[in-house]
Amino acid sequence: MTSPVTHDMTAPAVDPTGPDPTVRTVPTDMTEPARTHLEVVSWTDPFLAQHGYDPRSAYVERFWLGVLGPSAVWLLRRLARGLEEHPDGFRINLADTARALGLGEGTGRNSMVVRTVDRTCQFGVAQLHGRDRLAVRSHVAPLNARQLKRLPVAVQRAHDQWVGGSADAEQRRRALTIAIGLLERGQDPWSVEHHLTGYGFAQQLSYESIRDAMDLCRRRHGQPPSAA
Repeated sequence: MTSPVTHDMTAPAVDPTGPDPTVRTVPTDMTEPARTHLEVVSWTDPFLAQHGYDPRSAYVERFWLGVLGPSAVWLLRRLARGLEEHPDGFRINLADTARALGLGEGTGRNSMVVRTVDRTCQFGVAQLHGRDRLAVRSHVAPLNARQLKRLPVAVQRAHDQWVGGSADAEQRRRALTIAIGLLERGQDPWSVEHHLTGYGFAQQLSYESIRDAMDLCRRRHGQPPSAA
Protein backbone atom coordinates (compact mmCIF):
# COMPACT_ATOMS: atom_id res chain seq x y z
CA MET A 1 0.00 0.00 0.00
CA THR A 2 1.46 3.31 -1.03
CA SER A 3 0.39 6.90 -1.46
CA PRO A 4 -2.94 7.93 0.11
CA VAL A 5 -5.58 9.47 -2.12
CA THR A 6 -8.21 11.97 -1.07
CA HIS A 7 -11.57 10.90 -2.42
CA ASP A 8 -14.88 11.30 -0.65
CA MET A 9 -17.31 8.41 -0.85
CA THR A 10 -20.98 8.77 0.01
CA ALA A 11 -22.56 5.34 0.21
CA PRO A 12 -26.27 4.59 -0.02
CA ALA A 13 -28.02 3.75 3.21
CA VAL A 14 -28.40 0.06 3.99
CA ASP A 15 -31.90 -1.33 4.09
CA PRO A 16 -31.73 -4.30 6.47
CA THR A 17 -34.96 -5.65 4.98
CA GLY A 18 -33.71 -5.38 1.41
CA PRO A 19 -32.66 -8.11 -1.02
CA ASP A 20 -30.06 -10.73 -0.19
CA PRO A 21 -26.55 -9.29 -0.87
CA THR A 22 -25.57 -12.62 -2.43
CA VAL A 23 -27.53 -11.76 -5.57
CA ARG A 24 -25.90 -8.40 -6.21
CA THR A 25 -24.42 -7.91 -9.64
CA VAL A 26 -20.68 -7.47 -10.03
CA PRO A 27 -19.63 -4.77 -12.50
CA THR A 28 -18.14 -6.47 -15.52
CA ASP A 29 -15.37 -3.89 -15.92
CA MET A 30 -13.53 -5.44 -12.94
CA THR A 31 -12.49 -8.32 -15.18
CA GLU A 32 -10.67 -6.14 -17.73
CA PRO A 33 -7.08 -7.41 -17.89
CA ALA A 34 -5.45 -3.98 -18.24
CA ARG A 35 -6.17 -2.91 -14.65
CA THR A 36 -3.06 -2.83 -12.47
CA HIS A 37 -4.12 -0.67 -9.50
CA LEU A 38 -7.20 0.11 -7.45
CA GLU A 39 -7.98 3.16 -5.36
CA VAL A 40 -9.54 1.94 -2.12
CA VAL A 41 -11.95 4.22 -0.25
CA SER A 42 -14.20 3.72 2.77
CA TRP A 43 -17.86 2.81 2.40
CA THR A 44 -19.51 3.82 5.66
CA ASP A 45 -23.09 3.43 6.79
CA PRO A 46 -24.59 4.70 10.08
CA PHE A 47 -26.83 1.64 10.52
CA LEU A 48 -23.97 -0.84 10.15
CA ALA A 49 -21.70 1.32 12.30
CA GLN A 50 -24.06 0.51 15.17
CA HIS A 51 -25.23 -2.98 14.23
CA GLY A 52 -22.48 -4.41 12.01
CA TYR A 53 -18.99 -5.79 12.59
CA ASP A 54 -15.50 -4.61 11.79
CA PRO A 55 -14.00 -6.75 9.00
CA ARG A 56 -11.20 -7.79 11.40
CA SER A 57 -13.55 -8.90 14.17
CA ALA A 58 -13.97 -12.43 15.46
CA TYR A 59 -17.54 -12.41 14.09
CA VAL A 60 -16.31 -12.07 10.51
CA GLU A 61 -13.58 -14.64 11.08
CA ARG A 62 -15.98 -17.20 12.52
CA PHE A 63 -19.15 -16.68 10.51
CA TRP A 64 -18.48 -14.73 7.30
CA LEU A 65 -15.52 -16.97 6.49
CA GLY A 66 -17.75 -19.82 5.31
CA VAL A 67 -19.77 -17.44 3.12
CA LEU A 68 -17.08 -15.21 1.63
CA GLY A 69 -14.25 -17.71 1.55
CA PRO A 70 -10.76 -17.28 3.02
CA SER A 71 -9.22 -15.22 0.21
CA ALA A 72 -12.00 -12.62 0.27
CA VAL A 73 -11.92 -12.42 4.09
CA TRP A 74 -8.17 -11.85 4.11
CA LEU A 75 -8.45 -9.22 1.39
CA LEU A 76 -11.23 -7.48 3.32
CA ARG A 77 -9.17 -7.49 6.52
CA ARG A 78 -6.11 -6.14 4.70
CA LEU A 79 -8.09 -3.31 3.13
CA ALA A 80 -9.77 -2.48 6.45
CA ARG A 81 -6.35 -2.08 8.05
CA GLY A 82 -5.23 0.13 5.19
CA LEU A 83 -8.29 2.36 5.60
CA GLU A 84 -7.62 2.66 9.31
CA GLU A 85 -4.10 3.90 8.48
CA HIS A 86 -5.27 6.06 5.55
CA PRO A 87 -8.89 7.16 6.22
CA ASP A 88 -9.01 9.28 3.04
CA GLY A 89 -8.15 6.28 0.89
CA PHE A 90 -5.09 4.62 -0.59
CA ARG A 91 -3.91 2.88 -3.75
CA ILE A 92 -3.06 -0.81 -4.07
CA ASN A 93 -1.06 -2.58 -6.72
CA LEU A 94 -3.09 -5.65 -7.69
CA ALA A 95 -0.08 -7.80 -8.50
CA ASP A 96 1.63 -6.99 -5.20
CA THR A 97 -1.60 -7.57 -3.30
CA ALA A 98 -2.10 -10.92 -5.01
CA ARG A 99 1.39 -12.08 -4.05
CA ALA A 100 0.98 -10.82 -0.47
CA LEU A 101 -2.20 -12.89 -0.08
CA GLY A 102 -0.81 -15.98 -1.79
CA LEU A 103 -3.07 -15.54 -4.82
CA GLY A 104 -0.45 -15.89 -7.51
CA GLU A 105 0.92 -13.16 -9.74
CA GLY A 106 -1.67 -12.73 -12.49
CA THR A 107 -4.13 -9.84 -12.66
CA GLY A 108 -6.05 -10.83 -15.79
CA ARG A 109 -9.77 -11.51 -16.08
CA ASN A 110 -9.49 -15.04 -14.66
CA SER A 111 -6.82 -14.35 -12.05
CA MET A 112 -7.38 -15.30 -8.43
CA VAL A 113 -7.03 -11.73 -7.17
CA VAL A 114 -9.63 -10.39 -9.61
CA ARG A 115 -12.03 -13.21 -8.72
CA THR A 116 -11.46 -12.42 -5.05
CA VAL A 117 -12.30 -8.73 -5.55
CA ASP A 118 -15.36 -9.81 -7.55
CA ARG A 119 -16.47 -11.99 -4.65
CA THR A 120 -16.34 -9.12 -2.16
CA CYS A 121 -18.63 -7.18 -4.49
CA GLN A 122 -20.99 -10.12 -5.00
CA PHE A 123 -21.62 -10.33 -1.27
CA GLY A 124 -22.02 -6.60 -0.75
CA VAL A 125 -18.94 -5.98 1.41
CA ALA A 126 -17.32 -3.89 -1.32
CA GLN A 127 -18.50 -2.03 -4.41
CA LEU A 128 -16.77 -0.84 -7.56
CA HIS A 129 -17.23 2.80 -8.57
CA GLY A 130 -16.13 3.39 -12.12
CA ARG A 131 -13.14 1.48 -13.38
CA ASP A 132 -10.49 1.82 -10.70
CA ARG A 133 -12.11 2.73 -7.37
CA LEU A 134 -13.18 0.12 -4.82
CA ALA A 135 -15.36 1.19 -1.89
CA VAL A 136 -14.94 -1.16 1.07
CA ARG A 137 -17.42 -1.37 3.93
CA SER A 138 -16.10 -0.13 7.26
CA HIS A 139 -18.56 -2.53 8.90
CA VAL A 140 -20.00 -5.80 7.64
CA ALA A 141 -23.66 -6.68 8.15
CA PRO A 142 -24.71 -9.64 10.30
CA LEU A 143 -25.38 -12.73 8.25
CA ASN A 144 -28.94 -13.10 7.04
CA ALA A 145 -30.98 -16.30 7.27
CA ARG A 146 -30.12 -17.49 3.76
CA GLN A 147 -26.41 -17.04 4.36
CA LEU A 148 -26.57 -18.84 7.70
CA LYS A 149 -28.18 -21.88 6.07
CA ARG A 150 -25.01 -22.32 3.97
CA LEU A 151 -22.94 -22.91 7.10
CA PRO A 152 -22.49 -26.18 9.02
CA VAL A 153 -25.08 -26.84 11.72
CA ALA A 154 -22.46 -26.45 14.47
CA VAL A 155 -21.53 -23.01 13.17
CA GLN A 156 -25.20 -22.02 12.94
CA ARG A 157 -25.63 -22.98 16.60
CA ALA A 158 -22.55 -20.99 17.56
CA HIS A 159 -24.01 -18.02 15.72
CA ASP A 160 -27.29 -18.36 17.63
CA GLN A 161 -25.36 -18.33 20.90
CA TRP A 162 -23.35 -15.31 19.76
CA VAL A 163 -26.31 -13.10 18.92
CA GLY A 164 -28.73 -14.54 21.46
CA GLY A 165 -26.72 -14.05 24.61
CA SER A 166 -27.97 -11.46 27.11
CA ALA A 167 -26.00 -9.50 29.68
CA ASP A 168 -27.10 -7.54 32.71
CA ALA A 169 -26.00 -4.00 33.50
CA GLU A 170 -23.20 -5.14 35.84
CA GLN A 171 -21.69 -7.42 33.19
CA ARG A 172 -21.77 -4.62 30.66
CA ARG A 173 -20.17 -2.20 33.11
CA ARG A 174 -17.38 -4.66 33.93
CA ALA A 175 -16.70 -5.49 30.29
CA LEU A 176 -16.60 -1.81 29.36
CA THR A 177 -14.26 -0.98 32.26
CA ILE A 178 -11.84 -3.76 31.30
CA ALA A 179 -11.94 -2.76 27.63
CA ILE A 180 -11.16 0.87 28.45
CA GLY A 181 -8.28 -0.14 30.69
CA LEU A 182 -6.71 -2.41 28.08
CA LEU A 183 -7.11 0.14 25.29
CA GLU A 184 -5.56 2.86 27.46
CA ARG A 185 -2.57 0.56 28.03
CA GLY A 186 -1.99 0.37 24.30
CA GLN A 187 -3.69 -2.93 23.47
CA ASP A 188 -5.22 -3.11 20.01
CA PRO A 189 -8.96 -3.91 19.73
CA TRP A 190 -8.37 -7.48 18.54
CA SER A 191 -6.19 -8.30 21.56
CA VAL A 192 -8.81 -6.74 23.83
CA GLU A 193 -11.49 -8.90 22.24
CA HIS A 194 -9.47 -12.04 22.97
CA HIS A 195 -8.90 -10.89 26.56
CA LEU A 196 -12.60 -10.27 27.18
CA THR A 197 -13.72 -13.59 25.74
CA GLY A 198 -10.95 -15.26 27.73
CA TYR A 199 -12.41 -13.68 30.88
CA GLY A 200 -15.73 -15.36 30.06
CA PHE A 201 -17.65 -12.48 28.52
CA ALA A 202 -19.92 -13.37 25.61
CA GLN A 203 -18.43 -12.49 22.25
CA GLN A 204 -21.21 -10.12 21.26
CA LEU A 205 -20.87 -8.29 24.58
CA SER A 206 -17.09 -8.15 24.13
CA TYR A 207 -17.43 -6.61 20.70
CA GLU A 208 -19.99 -4.02 21.82
CA SER A 209 -17.87 -3.12 24.87
CA ILE A 210 -14.78 -2.53 22.73
CA ARG A 211 -16.75 -0.37 20.31
CA ASP A 212 -18.09 1.77 23.16
CA ALA A 213 -14.72 1.89 24.91
CA MET A 214 -12.98 3.14 21.77
CA ASP A 215 -15.47 6.01 21.50
CA LEU A 216 -15.04 6.89 25.18
CA CYS A 217 -11.25 6.86 24.85
CA ARG A 218 -11.44 9.18 21.85
CA ARG A 219 -13.63 11.61 23.78
CA ARG A 220 -11.23 11.56 26.72
CA HIS A 221 -8.42 12.58 24.41
CA GLY A 222 -10.43 15.28 22.67
CA GLN A 223 -11.04 13.29 19.49
CA PRO A 224 -14.41 12.92 17.79
CA PRO A 225 -16.22 9.58 18.18
CA SER A 226 -15.42 7.13 15.43
CA ALA A 227 -17.82 6.38 12.59
CA ALA A 228 -16.96 2.80 13.40
